[in-house]
Amino acid sequence: MVLINCFPLPSSMCVFGAEVLVIKNTVKANEFSFIKKPPNGTFTWKVDKFSTLDNKLYYSEVFSAGGCKWKLSVNPKGDSEEKDLSLSLYLNLAAAPRSKVYVEYKLLVKDQLNGIHRERKSSGWFVTGWGCRNFILLNDLYDVSKGFLVDDTLIVEAKILLMSVSQDLIC
Repeated sequence: MVLINCFPLPSSMCVFGAEVLVIKNTVKANEFSFIKKPPNGTFTWKVDKFSTLDNKLYYSEVFSAGGCKWKLSVNPKGDSEEKDLSLSLYLNLAAAPRSKVYVEYKLLVKDQLNGIHRERKSSGWFVTGWGCRNFILLNDLYDVSKGFLVDDTLIVEAKILLMSVSQDLIC
């Protein structure tokens, strides 16, 4: 921006002054990258001695998929209002190289006898974790004929179907 001032002087003379201001333009933008079916996008966790677990969250080991680190968590007896009614199951973002991660994912409790797995598909922007408080009713989980618990072992699985990693850019 340039400001010009003119000050009249006697005898038809004029003095000009100019002030130059430089304004730095900044543009904020986001860079998105999409990864469909990222490598190592399926993680299976065997939870042994399931019937001995208390009413609290248990975490799997950390696994990597799509450049991020993830872990599963399960509450064997349900969280909050689902306590003593349902199994709670979550996918948690353990570490990400960028600020925002959008994920389409599927969580499963494996039927070890009949192959009729219980699954839920969902999506969301991850900062910490997403999942389901009422993933499967405890009555169904402990029903021997449904095959979810075999030899006191529960098998849960996460499948990351699509990821979009976002990073803020300043130009």
